[in-house]
Amino acid sequence: MYLRSLRGALLVGVLALLASGCTTGLGPHAIRADRPDYNQQITRSMDSELLLNVVRLRYDDTPLFLELGAVVSQYGVNAAINGTGHVDGLTGSGDASFGGSVGYSENPTITYTPLTGEDFAERMLSPIPLDAVLLFVQTGWSAERLFLLAIQRVNDLYNAPSATGPTPEAKPDYEDFEDFVVRFERLRAARLAGLNWEKQENEKQAPGRDPHFWIHAPADPASPLAADVEAVRRYLGLAPGGAYNYVINGRMIAGFAMVAYPAEYGKSGVMTFIVSHNGKVYERDLGKNSTAIGSKMSTFDPGAGWKEVAP
Repeated sequence: MYLRSLRGALLVGVLALLASGCTTGLGPHAIRADRPDYNQQITRSMDSELLLNVVRLRYDDTPLFLELGAVVSQYGVNAAINGTGHVDGLTGSGDASFGGSVGYSENPTITYTPLTGEDFAERMLSPIPLDAVLLFVQTGWSAERLFLLAIQRVNDLYNAPSATGPTPEAKPDYEDFEDFVVRFERLRAARLAGLNWEKQENEKQAPGRDPHFWIHAPADPASPLAADVEAVRRYLGLAPGGAYNYVINGRMIAGFAMVAYPAEYGKSGVMTFIVSHNGKVYERDLGKNSTAIGSKMSTFDPGAGWKEVAP
């Protein structure tokens, strides 16, 4: 009787231990609990490191970046149960003892690599790719902030390039650049100017490598934004009036324009006329090829040779 009870107790203990090991779900539980924590702490440490190096640069100290190479974390659960007993075959009496243990271990290994030498110089001094700037602009970032932080020059407008080195002898040149980006941001917010990636049919070039800049005059010529348009065009060296493409991302949403040309040059007329949605009319004698040239016009471009006339 005693031996049967001992066997029953050992069997129940082993089954209970096995059941607890099968239901712990250590792996999935560790992922749910630890992965967000690692993510948050890595992000915070990167922010702290960046801020520390900004302060170092402010006081002419040497910056140092530690790259996080790998995070490896191993988890383990060990469980054991043992029991011993003695039964007297003659009397049926005896004694027994039981023992058990459960162990848990976590062994994280984090690898850091100092960014030094050629890698450090290349990353610190390499220009920011234009496609990265465009990506931020298209995702809602302020063009004014991005241009001031990431762009050093636009045509002949300089964003204080001498301010990044030792104290310059002369005041850095940046006023025109700042005025340009402030005006451009106002026009972008009003959807009168922007930067886009235009992918043509069968184009193999990666998006962002061939950006398209567009700018349009406001529908109301008396709008304060008209002065911004003229200033931006002047900064960029664009002809007064300039070329306008009213199609943005395949949709004609920025305005419209029309062209009228003689059906037979010299018989039905000699002048070609173009007019935009703001009501300004321009004329020009395009010569004997007026019909062919007029039929192929796809942009509103009252540049050199065109004369504004009263409608």
